[in-house]
Amino acid sequence: MKAVIKKVIIFNSSGDMRFVDFKRGVNVITGDSKTGKSAILEIVDYCLFSGVSSIPAGVITEFAELFCVIYEVDGNYIVVGRHARKTGKGKAAYVKIETNDLFLDEFSCDYFSSIQPVLLKVAQSRFEKFIGLAVSDISYSVNNRKEGKASIRSASSILFQHQNLIANKHALFHRFESYDKRDRTIKEFPIFMGWVDGEYYSSLRELEELEKKIKVEQKLREKSTKSESEKKETVKNLVESYFSYINYQYDCDLPLRKLKALAQELPMLQEVSYSSNGVWRKYEELNDSITNDRAILSDVEKRLVLLESNGDQAYSYMNSLNNIQSTLAVNNISDTKDITCPVCESQLPHMNEQLYSINEARAGLFNKIQQIGHYTEDRSEQVTALESQKSKVQRQIRINRAKLKELEISQKEVAQKIRFRDSAMTMRGKTMSQVAEFFNRDNLISSDTNLSESRQRAIKLREKINLYGLQEKYNAANRFLSKSMTDICDELDFEDELRPVTLHFDLESFSFHVESRKQKIRLYEMGSGANWLACHLSLFLSLLHLTAKEENSCIPSILFIDQPSQVYFPSGRIQKDDKDLMEVANIFDVINKKLEDIKLSTDEQPQVIIMEHADNLSLENGIIFEDLVVERWTESTGDKLI
Repeated sequence: MKAVIKKVIIFNSSGDMRFVDFKRGVNVITGDSKTGKSAILEIVDYCLFSGVSSIPAGVITEFAELFCVIYEVDGNYIVVGRHARKTGKGKAAYVKIETNDLFLDEFSCDYFSSIQPVLLKVAQSRFEKFIGLAVSDISYSVNNRKEGKASIRSASSILFQHQNLIANKHALFHRFESYDKRDRTIKEFPIFMGWVDGEYYSSLRELEELEKKIKVEQKLREKSTKSESEKKETVKNLVESYFSYINYQYDCDLPLRKLKALAQELPMLQEVSYSSNGVWRKYEELNDSITNDRAILSDVEKRLVLLESNGDQAYSYMNSLNNIQSTLAVNNISDTKDITCPVCESQLPHMNEQLYSINEARAGLFNKIQQIGHYTEDRSEQVTALESQKSKVQRQIRINRAKLKELEISQKEVAQKIRFRDSAMTMRGKTMSQVAEFFNRDNLISSDTNLSESRQRAIKLREKINLYGLQEKYNAANRFLSKSMTDICDELDFEDELRPVTLHFDLESFSFHVESRKQKIRLYEMGSGANWLACHLSLFLSLLHLTAKEENSCIPSILFIDQPSQVYFPSGRIQKDDKDLMEVANIFDVINKKLEDIKLSTDEQPQVIIMEHADNLSLENGIIFEDLVVERWTESTGDKLI
């Protein structure tokens, strides 16, 4: 099951602690204002590696020395600790995974004395790997700046509905006042859902680079491709000045094939061999360099194949570990009293010692297997680096081949100058080089850029990207959200003049609107706080359902709702037998019903944590409000967070 919060703890400098325990399902912290209800949300956000602390200044920040949030995920526990900002240690954090809940029996501030704090970004990365969030570069383009890894911070916008946000007509999401943060959440949402991974983004970047390369190569080919008459005219212009200089008469109406042959073997020149030792040594060096580069290329290709095979081996290895774990759990070696010889009944102390050692080793192995947990590692950067190295080596081989050709041509020109020492022969060599370059341009372009190979690679990349089916997943999720939101809204307090309505949310732009009588109505275009509250609750409960039903979703299955009753009781003073109180009770009924639907349809039981003034509500379907309450803080009793 996905991660939920088990416990929120505050330690002071003396080691005294205040804590709140949570469970899956609905958790209500009810009570008066200024008792610390809303601070719980801010403490969780702070321990979710926020760059700033929004924990209200006052008695809580004066008391707190260390904040701690414990998450439960699939029977394991992730402990996150972070010093209060006032200590000057808030730029580091503690992160540790526990494989059972025994550590909770005597949990205290001393727990962190055996853990080394690490920089906040390092701690965040460890936490993300434990929950399965490990995409190291979400950049779509190689030309843009590297956008960095997917971050749990971007998911916080989906987890929190603050007191000033739950019924806001101008904003739906926490942190969206910043365009960059809004943009990051939208871009990273497919990762949170498990729809794409690191290879998806590396494939997009490689495809973009290939498409640009192909476009450039095509333009070069177009420029180098001429009709036969154009080619003939070009060759005539190249050789004509040389023939005039040496007073050589030739048939200017020769067909292109014969003109080409004549231009390639201009009169009065002979074949020149590699007579210079220096040139010959350079020629050998280039050949040796090509051989060495081919060896490097072979090694890189082998490493790429090995990385690909390691992915399959990792799954096999994990299955083997699970089998070992099952065997250890079933074939338990029970504690045994002193062993005696079955023949003479004498004591065998050495056998007892060996059995004790076996039990200890078995317990250690079992513990190590459990600690593996949800650790996930992204190899896409390694693959990208190797692909880049491969491209560079291939390019170097092509460059050295071209240098060999240039060496032959330049040596021919030098030899001609030395042998004949006159400008005519120099002109002849230059002319022949120009002619050769003209006719070889197409071949050189094709050889240097490997256009055909690039096109084939681009086709494979498009096929690979299409297999993710991202657009289809977006479309299906949008349809699911629309139906879920509309069903929830139908049960909440909503303006009758607008009914019937259909709610829409686009995950590609995070835009929201209500459709009423074929008219699109934005949130800010509606009146009534009840309408705004209904839209917020419908959207966020539906997003919670979506993340729960997506098997590969990695973000915690948590939703914080702060003071939903404020729409009906803005002063916080709730009157008994008020009809608005029935609407508040209905909110809790709708939330309970939705969580039950999620549990039945997904086998996941998400967690909704509600901070609320309302108390002792009469709920339907046999739900007792008191069973939902995890804390009740009031001024009259003196019960508070601190």
